[in-house]
Amino acid sequence: MTLLPTSLKEYKKPDIQQRLEWIDNMKGIAMVLVMLSHMSISTQAGIIFKPFFLSIFFVVSGYTFNIKGSFKEFIINKTRTLFIPAFLLACIQIIFSCILTFTEQEPLKDQVIELMLQNGGQGSKMWFVFALFVFSIFFYIITRYIENTGLFICFVTAAFFICLAYNYYGGSHSFPWYIHLVGIGCFYMAAGYIHRVYEQYNLLNNKDIFYRGRILTVFCSIGYILLIGIHLWKWKEVQVSFRVFEAPIWLYLAESILGTLAVYLLLRILPGIKIMGFIGKNTLIYFAFHGKVQRIAEVVFNKLNVDGIIRIILVLIIQCLVLAAISILVNKYFPFLAGKKYEPRRKHQFKV
Repeated sequence: MTLLPTSLKEYKKPDIQQRLEWIDNMKGIAMVLVMLSHMSISTQAGIIFKPFFLSIFFVVSGYTFNIKGSFKEFIINKTRTLFIPAFLLACIQIIFSCILTFTEQEPLKDQVIELMLQNGGQGSKMWFVFALFVFSIFFYIITRYIENTGLFICFVTAAFFICLAYNYYGGSHSFPWYIHLVGIGCFYMAAGYIHRVYEQYNLLNNKDIFYRGRILTVFCSIGYILLIGIHLWKWKEVQVSFRVFEAPIWLYLAESILGTLAVYLLLRILPGIKIMGFIGKNTLIYFAFHGKVQRIAEVVFNKLNVDGIIRIILVLIIQCLVLAAISILVNKYFPFLAGKKYEPRRKHQFKV
């Protein structure tokens, strides 16, 4: 039984006009996990969610990926929504680090150079957004010119394994602008993109994709739980993450792919959480400023001798609330920092 069309051509212009609630919810939960990953959590806790918490963003980006219009229009749109906000927010972060800091900082000159090269260091604080910008350009080219479904899947899979082999066996050298991770990022974007095509194709053919999706969710979730159990038993101190290649390659492949797929499918069927949806709509602001809010809160809790799980929960709550206020202000007065267009408020019209 064919689950996908042989050509992607007629499915390259998705009908995603309205904002999907489950996407914002998923991005919000992933962002909360990003904030948790930067706290003093145990290695074992990190092992549970780090295999998928960054990859989820790429899968969602692939699901909503749109190649309408020319390459020039695409670049202009991505520059407005990703590159310019990331660059401005990175500059603000560097300025803040010179004014208010709680850790040793690199010289300003070094941070500016790292911002321009995007090859690691304190000047690459917005690295994830810049990486998504670069990966999106490559993914546009792939989806634009490879229309055969089988060839498309083979190409992104080959690119994934080539980048994976380089990162495992080619040394620790990182290329500027995360070129060495392009194949891995595009692989997860392709997963979301193919899933959307799968849904569109099977809905048009009246197939019960929702039942199949729930069955797949159960199997993937059970498989991921078993994998994590083996990981905690055999490799207690080894982390698996999007760009951390310390674990055996088979473990990286199994956990990152199965974990991302399981959580992606699971979060799609769970009811939405309002605060997570809000965070999901403002991930740029949360990603940019959560570190500074976290360090200020931790300084306060250090003086109050608050530690352990209570401290982690309190810091997380403070981050969510403070960053929510910042997000509201940015959306109202500086929407370009969030990659959004300025929309003037409509004046009320009163009938006489």
